[in-house]
Amino acid sequence: MSVITLRGLAPEARKRIRRDAQRSGKSMNRFLVELIERHVVGPRRDRFPEHDDLDDLIGSMSQGDADAIESAVAEQRTIEGDLWS
Repeated sequence: MSVITLRGLAPEARKRIRRDAQRSGKSMNRFLVELIERHVVGPRRDRFPEHDDLDDLIGSMSQGDADAIESAVAEQRTIEGDLWS
């Protein structure tokens, strides 16, 4: 791992970095490493992008619908022992 020292960083930039790191629940170091990597190397391919397009569906299914789905997929959850021996 390399060590990099930043000199001459404006106080306002430092405040914003600290604030953004705290909001993301990361240390300033982790926040800056990810920020630099994202802008220099590009997005990490080992992470899944965060989506919110199904958020409106959360909590909207009735218990009857949930039971019907559970029943329909129950057979798919059965382990066929002769295939795994």
